[in-house]
Amino acid sequence: ADPTTPHPCPTPQQVWDTRGVFGTGRPVTRATLDANGNPESGVKVLPNDVAVKISKGDVILLNFHMINATEKPIDSCLKMNLHGIPAAQVKYEAGLLFAYNTMITVPPMGESTARMACPVTKDVTLATANSHMHARGDRYLANLLDKSPVDTTAKVVTELYKGTAWDDPRARVFEVPLQLKAGQYIDYECHYTNNEPRSVAQGFASTDEMCMFTGVYWPMDLNFENCSRDTTKGGGATAGIVYGHGTKSGADFLQCLWSPGERVYTGAFDDPKRYETLSCYTATCAKASPGLSPYLACLGGNSAQCTKDCTDAQASFQAACSFGECKEEYGTDGTNGTCAATVGQAAVTACTKPAQINAFTTTCASGACAAACADDKAPACAACIGTFDGMPGNTSCMNTLIGACAKDQGAKLASACVSDCFKGCISKEIRSCSVNCLNSVACKSEYQTLSTATCN
Repeated sequence: ADPTTPHPCPTPQQVWDTRGVFGTGRPVTRATLDANGNPESGVKVLPNDVAVKISKGDVILLNFHMINATEKPIDSCLKMNLHGIPAAQVKYEAGLLFAYNTMITVPPMGESTARMACPVTKDVTLATANSHMHARGDRYLANLLDKSPVDTTAKVVTELYKGTAWDDPRARVFEVPLQLKAGQYIDYECHYTNNEPRSVAQGFASTDEMCMFTGVYWPMDLNFENCSRDTTKGGGATAGIVYGHGTKSGADFLQCLWSPGERVYTGAFDDPKRYETLSCYTATCAKASPGLSPYLACLGGNSAQCTKDCTDAQASFQAACSFGECKEEYGTDGTNGTCAATVGQAAVTACTKPAQINAFTTTCASGACAAACADDKAPACAACIGTFDGMPGNTSCMNTLIGACAKDQGAKLASACVSDCFKGCISKEIRSCSVNCLNSVACKSEYQTLSTATCN
């Protein structure tokens, strides 16, 4: 597309490659007044050699988030000024830290807390700090820790942000930008009080809740910026430690996560399914919570492959019926060769390659059909060798040999499938196999850690 041509903006998330968040929250300048008491532009946050880079063809999507708490219509306005500097002047590219805890539930007429800790992945300079909550948010605290909060010896290096405002939280601009060191953690939490007789979950609407920590920093590091293990593999806050505030163990979480039913993580407005889904996480106790992110990151990195393996393995499941393992699913006792011919296509195909057919023909002609094939052009020879149709009444040599081969090949295919990924899971339900693959093979260590995590 021509980068000078404006891009249509109906569904940007579906058609654009989003690098990250350019800005958020309230103005990141210190409010100042001139001699007449009129607002000035304020003090610049970024030094003269630091800037956010915007390339030709990039698109800035402006999302103005507002709520009218009155009974009358109101006029609202948002203005944004972007001041540039020459590219040659830029020494460091700035970024905007966007830590976003998506696991939030607040019960009807109740209270709750959303806590998340994100690692500092390399040395950076932090210039500002700010919070973001919705109307039920009444307390906010963010600290810089010297190490992971999982370590019981972790200590607070400094307080980054503290406040109670949800509707107008002013950005904190540090008098001297903070030097954050790799290995430290930003540990932040939001407290909520819900005075409504309905459940509230994380979501996009003002009737839902959010909990974020944002700040301007440099030099840019997308992993730090998004609280991610590796943004090249889909991003997401996979490096963050999301703490639940309930009493459920890791095993309880797993049972909740894999229980039957629809899973809903995002959306807007009241949605019982979303509250139910997110409650799996928020009901987990704080001590078991550190195992959630590694396990979820592993699921995200392997679920597609496990599902593909399961889908591809259906031929193996079908071939397994040739030796009776899937007789209930396929309505056959698996003993007469019919199954291998009609549903065990992978096994049959492996036995019907030209070279194999030639080998079977030679075996028949020199073995079971030797007498009939004394003259290999006699009709009796062709009749004896025959063709494979999978029918038990067909006693031709080729039918018998390919049927036996298909049965043997089916056993090998199914055995490999079982031993590699799907032990105890010869089933026509793909989801059950992919779950078993994830928990038993791809994410075995993360699953074991979480399944044994207790709240003691």
